[in-house]
Amino acid sequence: MVIKKERYVRNSLVDDDEVKNELLWGYLIHYGIGIIYGLIYVILNNIFFDYPSIFIAYLFGFITVLGAWCYLMPFAYNLGFFASKSNQRFHILAQNLIVHFVFGTGLFIGYYITY
Repeated sequence: MVIKKERYVRNSLVDDDEVKNELLWGYLIHYGIGIIYGLIYVILNNIFFDYPSIFIAYLFGFITVLGAWCYLMPFAYNLGFFASKSNQRFHILAQNLIVHFVFGTGLFIGYYITY
């Protein structure tokens, strides 16, 4: 997707031209967002609980995967909501859910260790 060309929805990832340093930028933005989510998790824990909560960590992990399923897949990857256009729908959804479950676990462990 190249915003300069006023194209905001991809037809296919395969047809896109490679952009210089896009992989690096993708990783930086992805992990930067993860850090912001981590800070939000800590703030929510401090507001609602006196101790680290695994429940909020897993809820947060699930909410973040909903963002991928409902925003990234249909608009950035052209896979449809919840990967409905993909032949590997179950595999994609399961993999995303597992990874974000691990992310939630990491949030909890990181906050628990520093608590």
